[in-house]
Amino acid sequence: MDPDLAKPVAERQTSKQTIIPIRKPKDDYFRIHPSPETRLQGVKVLLAKNGKPKILSNGVSQEVRHALPKDVVRKVDLYLAVDERGSYFVIYFSASDHENAESWRESGLIVVDAAERDWISIEPSMQEGGYRISYAKDKYQKLATTKPKWELPGEDTPVSLFESTINQNRLDSDNSPSIQKFLETRQ
Repeated sequence: MDPDLAKPVAERQTSKQTIIPIRKPKDDYFRIHPSPETRLQGVKVLLAKNGKPKILSNGVSQEVRHALPKDVVRKVDLYLAVDERGSYFVIYFSASDHENAESWRESGLIVVDAAERDWISIEPSMQEGGYRISYAKDKYQKLATTKPKWELPGEDTPVSLFESTINQNRLDSDNSPSIQKFLETRQ
């Protein structure tokens, strides 16, 4: 028997993951990497119609940023995460300074702190103005004692994985197709 198969799924990394999405964690239990090099704070993103955030780089002019619909541009914090199946993703939480978003920002920071130490899942709660956290240790003891798999196959490190994800999801010009789609729908 392959000794790797005896390990919990979260400790196994069987193949190289080539696409790292920027997404919310769905119903998965996840951990967040503790390194400051695997996070980016206060980034403006365009929330595309498919739900996939794209990072607005400095190459996107202020004029175009102001022309985009306000409900699709968000200020977020990004963090490298891994789910219970060993799949990497970049999770994002609100970084808005607006009064009505402040509780969501604070809640996101609480989630980050918890997910650096424990396997958790989250559920947004509009009534509470933040996230409800569920700990794996309350339901899944084996997962709760499992260490996240941050050692990656091949040449990748958590930092290089995070950087390549950011680079693959950047909008670098006013002429980006994603931006143009939003601008065309406003006319």
